[in-house]
Amino acid sequence: KRLNMLEQSAPIDEYDLERIKETVDGFFSGLSNVSHTELSKYLSPIVSRFNNTTNIPNEKMVGQLLLLASKSDSKSILFEPEITKLIYEKQENDTYNVNVPTQKSFVKNDGATELIKGYIIHLKLDPNYRIYSFYETKPFSSAP
Repeated sequence: KRLNMLEQSAPIDEYDLERIKETVDGFFSGLSNVSHTELSKYLSPIVSRFNNTTNIPNEKMVGQLLLLASKSDSKSILFEPEITKLIYEKQENDTYNVNVPTQKSFVKNDGATELIKGYIIHLKLDPNYRIYSFYETKPFSSAP
């Protein structure tokens, strides 16, 4: 089932693909840098799903992301999306379902680095290529 999440079954439109890649890259850069400005730029005004939270304003989601980062057991978390392997499907209402294989590097407070591969980030983008839904499939149940 996990492999099916990363198979491109719909035709690819190069313009759409480039805009989607820009959004994904910018969003993950914002997550890794814990940047309020970058995160806000790539999110829809209302985010219908953020993991298990529903219908939250962009600003509240950014605040939650920043809070999660500050409470982490790690000094930093680097999100490394495999942009070249992302797949997307354009929906009838001009929105996009996007699956992005991602790895996370955790720099622990003691300086050690832990790399975990195998995350799949599921995004939904509005017609303006802004993220309005975000959740992840973890590589294993105990993954952070």
